[in-house]
Amino acid sequence: MNTMDIPNYGMVAICPYDKNHVILVERFSNHLLRCRRQHPNAKKVICPINSAHHVPEPELSLHTKNCAAVESFKHPSSTNQISPAQTSMSVGAVDSSVEAESRPREDVPSNEENWDDMDEPPYNPETYCLNNPIIRKARNLTKAQKHRFYEAERARHNSFKK
Repeated sequence: MNTMDIPNYGMVAICPYDKNHVILVERFSNHLLRCRRQHPNAKKVICPINSAHHVPEPELSLHTKNCAAVESFKHPSSTNQISPAQTSMSVGAVDSSVEAESRPREDVPSNEENWDDMDEPPYNPETYCLNNPIIRKARNLTKAQKHRFYEAERARHNSFKK
């Protein structure tokens, strides 16, 4: 998946089925489903490791090897063996960031605010609209009821003007 950051727009990816499709990364998986249906004769296969990777059939074995290496480096587990080349500074940086996240932070003040103990009455939008100069519209009323409603609204708005 080719991605790039466009200023004032966000991260985008280029569709493997049509290079003219530049899609936001958040919408890319949905786009791939639709675009795959629109291009049934495209000789693309889905990577078994990452379903967002649609690659040409001849490149699948090479892509799978590279993708597996990248994924095992991104998400190391106890079963994966790390080679000596990988134990250099990049793995150490990952370990130190995990340790930093697990330690409690002293510089952050504790927030003991509890919003459940407030003595405020619940918000009622109808009461708020009646007590403020907000224009309301009559809905699902008969013609006579609408007439009375709008007369009452006119009087209510005039009381705010005084």
